[in-house]
Amino acid sequence: MARSEQASILVVEDDSVLLEMMGEFLASEGYDVATAQDGAGAIQAIEQHRHRAPLDLIILDIMLPRVDGHRVLTYLRMRRLSIPVVAVSARDDALPVAESLGARTTLAKPFDLRQLLQVIEQQLGRDVAVPELC
Repeated sequence: MARSEQASILVVEDDSVLLEMMGEFLASEGYDVATAQDGAGAIQAIEQHRHRAPLDLIILDIMLPRVDGHRVLTYLRMRRLSIPVVAVSARDDALPVAESLGARTTLAKPFDLRQLLQVIEQQLGRDVAVPELC
């Protein structure tokens, strides 16, 4: 993907402060960002994007209310959707399960935004220097 193209990222996180922080940061980096606070909202956003511009990447918290991240990964696999997923969780035991369900990579919480950006760039096949944050 050329750097001039705007990648579309869905961020799924139940912590509203963290969701807003990640969304604003990624938008400031030039990404088209959609958000959801639970797995049901994630599935709805995935379906909406399938009929418009498809998502390029999903940042998926695993420990979500109602429909957790593992069920979202199962949904993606059942629908044969090949959207790369970066699974995030504060629970170490949740991440290996996420990988077995199809997450392309994982990121343990807490993480800083530079780490997140580096993982995103790697997953999108970009070779871009990660900026320093103040």
